[in-house]
Amino acid sequence: MNCSEDIQPYASNFLKPILKLFVDEDQNEFLGHDKLNYFVKDVIVMLLSWKDSYIPQADINSSTDLRKKLMQFLIQHSAYYEQSNMREDVVQHNLNLIQNVITIWSIETEELPTDLIMTYFAETEKVKLALGLCKNILKAGKLPHNNPEKLMKEFAKCLKSSSKPVYAGAGENMGLLLQ
Repeated sequence: MNCSEDIQPYASNFLKPILKLFVDEDQNEFLGHDKLNYFVKDVIVMLLSWKDSYIPQADINSSTDLRKKLMQFLIQHSAYYEQSNMREDVVQHNLNLIQNVITIWSIETEELPTDLIMTYFAETEKVKLALGLCKNILKAGKLPHNNPEKLMKEFAKCLKSSSKPVYAGAGENMGLLLQ
């Protein structure tokens, strides 16, 4: 990371191999880590900083699409649990990183693990995370699911919650979706 400017001119040669280093299909790990730690985030930020030199293109029909695998990993590991409590500051940082990846690399809805996001709505402890993911994806100008009606129904269910962060987040997401 200290010399990222030195190798930025060669980003077109380095970006894909670095992303391949991250991917371990058998373990669903990146660089041997099964969570978003500081090193993994720093490498992703470095890759994003090369946006003026090179942006990886999508290959949506390929099972080896690195952008798609990166999004799967980021969303799957965006919640950081410490002693069964979600660290809000870390989760928010992770959500912002996801939003930046989507915005800078122009990630499309087809590249997002939409089924994973929708399963978070079914888990009580992850509803707030699902709403945060949807909010950041919508703010990036993309849909978190191919079916906006299904999303709206999930947001409407969340409006019935007694938890202010949940129903407020659902209302905000509904507003973003209707824009």
